[in-house]
Amino acid sequence: MITMEQFDEVEMRVGTVTNVSLNKRARKPAYKVTVDLGEFGSKNSSAQLTNYEAEELIGKQVVCVCSFAPI
Repeated sequence: MITMEQFDEVEMRVGTVTNVSLNKRARKPAYKVTVDLGEFGSKNSSAQLTNYEAEELIGKQVVCVCSFAPI
């Protein structure tokens, strides 16, 4: 569990899904997702959203944590 001070440091942004494709490199079924964060640009991610077809995700709004360190 994290403290409220740690939570306050988490940078979260709302964005819109603009592109979805199958992530062929994933061990488990997953999508490559591009999210438009407005003035903060577009970010790429991967998501195991196997309950959805790729086309259903286009246009959906999502919350992104943007303060993770690169891996």
